[in-house]
Amino acid sequence: MNDLLDADIETAAAALRDGAVSARALTEAALTRVGKIDGRLRAFLHVERDVALERADLLDRARKAGAPLGPLHGVPLARKDLFDRAGEIATCGAARWAKRRARETATCLARLDAAGAIDLGALNMSEYAFHPHGLNSVTEPARNPWDLARTAGGSSGGSAAALAARLIFGSMGSDSGGSIRFPAALCGVVGLLPTRGRVSRQGMMRSSPSLDAAGPLARTVRDCAALFTVVAGSDPVDPTTVKRTFAMRDASWRRSLRNRRIVIPKDKLLETLSPAVRSAFDAAVRIFSGEGVNIAAIDLPDWDALNAITAIVFASEVAATHQRSLAADPDAYSPEVRERMAAGLLYPASDYLDALRLRARLTCAFVETVFAGAEVLLLPSAADVAPRLDEVLPGAARARYDAGAYTLATAADPGRFTRAFNYLGLPALALPAGFSPDGLPVGIQIAGPPFAEATLFEFGHAFQRVTDHHLRAPALATNDATIIWRLYAPKTPLGGI
Repeated sequence: MNDLLDADIETAAAALRDGAVSARALTEAALTRVGKIDGRLRAFLHVERDVALERADLLDRARKAGAPLGPLHGVPLARKDLFDRAGEIATCGAARWAKRRARETATCLARLDAAGAIDLGALNMSEYAFHPHGLNSVTEPARNPWDLARTAGGSSGGSAAALAARLIFGSMGSDSGGSIRFPAALCGVVGLLPTRGRVSRQGMMRSSPSLDAAGPLARTVRDCAALFTVVAGSDPVDPTTVKRTFAMRDASWRRSLRNRRIVIPKDKLLETLSPAVRSAFDAAVRIFSGEGVNIAAIDLPDWDALNAITAIVFASEVAATHQRSLAADPDAYSPEVRERMAAGLLYPASDYLDALRLRARLTCAFVETVFAGAEVLLLPSAADVAPRLDEVLPGAARARYDAGAYTLATAADPGRFTRAFNYLGLPALALPAGFSPDGLPVGIQIAGPPFAEATLFEFGHAFQRVTDHHLRAPALATNDATIIWRLYAPKTPLGGI
């Protein structure tokens, strides 16, 4: 059973449909692994064991009765703890909401339910989704399964950690400036920021209303696409959604990259990368080139200016979202989060309105400049590997905070390579691209024009066909790496660093 936990969604779903394994047995196996590992990992805030097993039994009865089965029938997933599930606690990582129970179920979770998925519970996240390295006032932050002394990232750190540790097959996360893609990079998994409006945010706690996005995380590109296929589409309850569904054609997974086009930024933007990330990024460029892709280096539209404008929108909207509760009960927020939120109140309203007014024009200019001669843009997901928790959390982190290490839109900003896409409303896919000499994951990011998710999945899957980064599991997750290799063994030669 443990080898099936290490498999991808397609393998697990096929075994469940064929009756080779029951939903109850697979769910029990996942919960057992959670019980063994999560005391150290802290990926979960709430494990809903009884509810999950009851759901598994229901799905098993449906299969035996010959009922139609959804594409995710019996597959154990989990959710970031800012998505509402009726009757369950949803804290948004904050002590203030430690006993808050949701009245309704978020649309994206309801769609996963309809596809047959099993929700194991709520995953750890940054307090109010507002700390880059996972600070959480309810419990300890999620830890990186590759090194428990390091952060899993924020704000969807629990989602990325649970996936890397093989506790679940997929998760829903949120991303306002990199909160899916940054932890995906640090933990070695896949995460998607969809085109603005492609996934409903109904039932998702808001942070920055014009930047927030819901998106899937998984261990492989194909798994991420499977989840996205289920959750994408318009929602009458969320007027910000667009009337556009999603489906990948089977032929797309086999499509060659020969003579297709990628652009990368010229070296100046990459100067802040650590040696490990720069090495992995350069290796990814060589791998795509070896697959026949035409690659050109270009000057991006002023990247730092885009990040600065995004920071104005993000800080202003988050401060406005929390302004009343900050004033009424400031102690309900940790000092680091409270001070970062309050800083957003210092931006003049005219700066915020200018940022919104420029948005459409800057998006059109970016798309026309970057994608006129290419299908996708290749960037790092993060400038470095996961930092140690004692460097970025309260205590030792105070000096770093006072020195501006968490200031938005600087070279030290953890979201430097992710933030602008939220402002532009463009899709971006983060995926594993290698490991540092210390064995820590490194990630790359593939971005495209609006509604280019299928293209991103094609490029990402082609990369994973010839690399093995996504196949590796931390020692915490398994003592038998050969199991993973047997299930996932690529049919094409491996590449990488």
